[in-house]
Amino acid sequence: MTNRSSTVLSNIWLDQVLASLVLGERDQWADFGLVRPPEPDFPMEPVRWIGVKPVRRAIAKVDAADHAGRYADQLSRGLKDLMAAGIASHTGD
Repeated sequence: MTNRSSTVLSNIWLDQVLASLVLGERDQWADFGLVRPPEPDFPMEPVRWIGVKPVRRAIAKVDAADHAGRYADQLSRGLKDLMAAGIASHTGD
């Protein structure tokens, strides 16, 4: 058995959204997150993937050099530091 009260409330909500969209109103219902287009705040996934590949290679290169007792090149170390800075900014450090 379904909960009729939640079904009724969702239909009222849907009616409000559809009415605002059809009438071309700019209110809270027409601007609801599920009906407006997504905001492009992040690059598309392929762009991120292209950017991540060199950083992953640099991390592996620096780690391999550290384990072998060598010093990795400056570019690889810089990319690894760039990744560490990005993690710190996301964790609030």
